[in-house]
Amino acid sequence: MWKGMFRVVIATALFGLLHSVLASAWLKEQVVRLVGRANADGLYRPAYILIAGVMLGLLFLFIRRQPGREIYHARGGPFWLLRAGQVVTLAVFTWAVLSVGLNFLAGYDQLAAWWAGTEVPQMPDGQEPSPAGEVMNATGPLAYTRHPLNWLLVPLFWLNPRMTTRLLAFNLVLTVYVVVGSLAAEEHMLRAYGEAYRAYQERAPFFLTPPR
Repeated sequence: MWKGMFRVVIATALFGLLHSVLASAWLKEQVVRLVGRANADGLYRPAYILIAGVMLGLLFLFIRRQPGREIYHARGGPFWLLRAGQVVTLAVFTWAVLSVGLNFLAGYDQLAAWWAGTEVPQMPDGQEPSPAGEVMNATGPLAYTRHPLNWLLVPLFWLNPRMTTRLLAFNLVLTVYVVVGSLAAEEHMLRAYGEAYRAYQERAPFFLTPPR
C-alpha cells in the first residue's frame, strides 16, 4: 500500500513539474526561437493541450495499476450528497470555461489564422481570465476567484464517494500543486498583462470571497 502511494505521489509530482514547464514563458521562448514566432503562436496552445491531455491520461493509467486499499466507500444518502457536490462542481467548472472562452483556452483563433496563412495573433498567455482590451474578462466565476479552473479541481476529486489510498495520494499532491501553480500563475499573468491584471487582482480575490 505504502509503495503504491509513494509511486502515485512521485508520478503526480512529476506530471505537475512537466505541466509547469509546458506552461512556462521560458519554454515558449525556446519554441519561438526554434520554429519562428508565427508557427509558435499558431501551434503552441493546441500542442500544449494535446500533450497535457496525453500526459494526464498516462498518469491516470499508471495510478490505476498501483496497489492500494479502500479507505471508505460512501453509500446511500452520503453517496448521493457527494455525487451532487461533484455535479455542481462540474457545472461551475463548465461555466468558468465558457466565461474564459473556449477559443482562448484552445488557441483556436491562432490556429485558424496559421492554417489560413494570414497574420497570426499572439498566443494566449495563461488560461484565466482572457484579456478584453485593456481589462481582464472577469465574468461568471472569475468575478469571485482569480483561478476557478484550478480551485474547482480540488472538490471534484475530494468529493469522490469512494476514497482509496491511491486517490488520497493523488489528491494530496493535486491540492498542493493547485495552490503552488496558482501562485506561480499570478506572477506570469502580471508579466503578461501588467496593469490590466493588477486591476483584476483588486476586483477579484485569489481564493474565494465576495467580489469587491
